[in-house]
Amino acid sequence: MSDETAFLNTIREYPDEDTPRLAFADWLDEQGDPAKAGRVTFIRAQVELARLPVDDPRCADFEVTERRLLAKYATEWSAPWPAFRNREDADDGPNQAIFRRGFLEAVNGSGVVGNANTNGLAELCAAHPIRDGGVLPTNNLASVVSWPEWGRIESLALWSRPTSRDVAAHYREQLPQIDSFLRHADFARLRKLSVTLSGISDRDVLHWFRMPIVQRLVALNVVMYAGMAWDVQLNGDSVLELVRGDFPNLRELGLAGGVRPDYSRAVTQFVDSDVWKQITHFTLFGGSDFPWFRALATARLQQLTLHTGSSSEPARVFANAIQAASGPVTLEELRINGPAVHGENLSRVLAAHVTSNLQRLHLVRARLTDDGLRRIAESPVLANLNSLSLWLDHTTGAGLDALFASPNLGQLTDLRIHGGRVPPDALRALARNSSCRQLRTLALGSLFVPSALTALTDGDEFPDLHTIAFECVRPAPDPTTLEAFVNSPKFPRLCVVRFDTDDDCVDALISVFRNCKRLAWAVGVMIDGGDGARVAFAPEGVYLPNHLDGLDE
Repeated sequence: MSDETAFLNTIREYPDEDTPRLAFADWLDEQGDPAKAGRVTFIRAQVELARLPVDDPRCADFEVTERRLLAKYATEWSAPWPAFRNREDADDGPNQAIFRRGFLEAVNGSGVVGNANTNGLAELCAAHPIRDGGVLPTNNLASVVSWPEWGRIESLALWSRPTSRDVAAHYREQLPQIDSFLRHADFARLRKLSVTLSGISDRDVLHWFRMPIVQRLVALNVVMYAGMAWDVQLNGDSVLELVRGDFPNLRELGLAGGVRPDYSRAVTQFVDSDVWKQITHFTLFGGSDFPWFRALATARLQQLTLHTGSSSEPARVFANAIQAASGPVTLEELRINGPAVHGENLSRVLAAHVTSNLQRLHLVRARLTDDGLRRIAESPVLANLNSLSLWLDHTTGAGLDALFASPNLGQLTDLRIHGGRVPPDALRALARNSSCRQLRTLALGSLFVPSALTALTDGDEFPDLHTIAFECVRPAPDPTTLEAFVNSPKFPRLCVVRFDTDDDCVDALISVFRNCKRLAWAVGVMIDGGDGARVAFAPEGVYLPNHLDGLDE
């Protein structure tokens, strides 16, 4: 066994400990191999990032180092992973590859994908200390149940993609496969399980809640929803099993809401139980009948995610309850997914006692108008946030002006605006706002005039800003304007740009990115034919490793 393999085995054996990782970095350093110097720096930087609070000013230096080294070595360090994505760009679906504390630890979409190549996850586990995996259940599950690699997986996501219109039949075929997999695979370390299914009832999976492997979990997310099988209803049996069963370690829970009276009665019993008082991370899909007032009175929630769907009722019920709730102030992150949090409902959420200590607020697909943006800008909650993500709808720019000029942005390190147009005046207000100088990542919606880029440089320096993203820039700026933007002294740490624009301008813009010596990489997505569909141009990541010579020293 080589020394490097011995270090890797020790890291696998003690995955939560920093000492083996830093010892490996020290050993690499002692070898004196210049080709390994970048790996040494990367491990030490990510270990420090994991130790520091997100608002620590030292994070900016380590994040710049992390991104620049990943740009140069991502392919090498993640082999045999075929499609690396950086941490902040990874979404909730397949094709993620995430480094933590110097090593590739989380992958999705590389397991059983319904074709002849079923060894992807096994190969990655052999090369890296993989802890989190995701697979697409298919008939291949039976062929991989004996993999010894499952014994090292701590977090597993299972989901399926129906291949026919008969969704219910598809998932009923999947259930025996998943049952056998959960019963017979060696999941000695499994602590987090997420299964997404459609077209079945909770009675179909009730026996899962009685499996020893499930009862020892820290996190459980079994999402059952109707999909195209509209006759499926949840009756609450699985929720009652949480009350009756033995789940001493459960801290993170995801539930699907139901509308039947027996489901509502089951949920009421659950929020009165001792198990509910253990939960720190909670996700609810729908749930207009969820007893929020009772739930929040005893909750110790740190993270709450509410998927409202297209209905306004779940958001209204939640907003009314949270305004009146007087429970403990423990909530640090609130994520509401859906277009229903507006007007007074939004004000109630922002003014609630329970949300007074929020650090992260994400209103996903919220279709916010100018009125909603003004309410957020005027909320005292804004002054505590270090991460804010908003989705716009029909805005004139006045709401963004108010938000970007707010004096309450002093704690923000991460600001993301999705959808809608971002006019130059709003960007100029942000550039001149002296309260938002802590920003490290900035994602903006669509720019429709070239002067918008210039407006973002028309103000004070952003000393820590290292990542800038635009959803759409149309028409594309001329190369001179873009060159001035990416080389602006107002962004002294800028090393990552995500820049989406028209396909006929891509070649000219890539040449500008390649000539900007400080960029680690630029990523682009084209707009296809004006219909709003985005397609990735090749290569998706325009990596610029030639700019990073001398980085390892």
